[in-house]
Amino acid sequence: METDQTSYAENKLQDHTGIYSKDRQGQFIFLEFDAPIEGEVLSSIQSFETSLIMIGMGRWTNAIISITNSIETILRLDLETTSELQSLIGAYCQKHKISKSLEDAAHRTRKKRNEFVHTGIIPDDNTEAILVYFNDSISVFKFFLEKSRGINLYKNFGSAKLAENLLFAKNYIKSKRKTEGSVGFVMSVLVKTISNHLHYMVMPEYLSLTRATEETFNVIQSQRENLEDTFGVDGKMIHDLLPCPAECGGKLSALVEEETLSKLTSSVNAFALGACPTCGLFLNNRELVAEYIAKPMGDERITEILNSLSVST
Repeated sequence: METDQTSYAENKLQDHTGIYSKDRQGQFIFLEFDAPIEGEVLSSIQSFETSLIMIGMGRWTNAIISITNSIETILRLDLETTSELQSLIGAYCQKHKISKSLEDAAHRTRKKRNEFVHTGIIPDDNTEAILVYFNDSISVFKFFLEKSRGINLYKNFGSAKLAENLLFAKNYIKSKRKTEGSVGFVMSVLVKTISNHLHYMVMPEYLSLTRATEETFNVIQSQRENLEDTFGVDGKMIHDLLPCPAECGGKLSALVEEETLSKLTSSVNAFALGACPTCGLFLNNRELVAEYIAKPMGDERITEILNSLSVST
């Protein structure tokens, strides 16, 4: 008779040994469904998950290639044809009376995929890939998946925090009419959340077994000291503020700049940057700091911290 412990051990064996065959792995990595997904829909959603894996590894151009494959698979399934993607998009949008703006977004995704596949990739392409992924690709995939199969993408993430971080990244990019500089800096929370989840899947015991050890404590303490040495000259590093938004299990640290504190009109602006000594997440964008540090902390707690530093807001 199979015991709960035996079942648990077998599940771990199937999920984390590096042995992946049809009967030795789950269907999905980041998403969860009440019932098994079959056929081409499974292939499409797995391609979308592959795009997330590429994001977690910083390979944004490959993320475009994967999410375009997921879109193309849905269209072929819906239209039951093997036509080229350009024709598929037109036929699908006509069949379902899709808006011109979403059809154009699908074509921009298609063209960017073709560009990356056929003309090669350079580092500067990452910015273009990020903009297309969030301005066009993910909205197209979400809409087509729900239209054709009734699946709400964001509601089926196993981690609500990952879904939230993905939505924040998308909404941030969409809210900017003109994005200057490298948008990669704004993607740090999303990238780290994905890579942390992948880390758990490959080595599920790592953090739970090592975080409480003296060695791990010393490593985290060393990272805190590095933050203080690097940024402490500009102000005061505050540690253990709140849980890391990238779900590593660690706590965020943040810098309060002495030079600007006397000029503050709102405590939301108190923190110049944030970092997680456990997983290495770095927040050096004011909007990221506001979203992931100031907003969840709230004005009252921030004011208490500032007062404890003998600083008046």
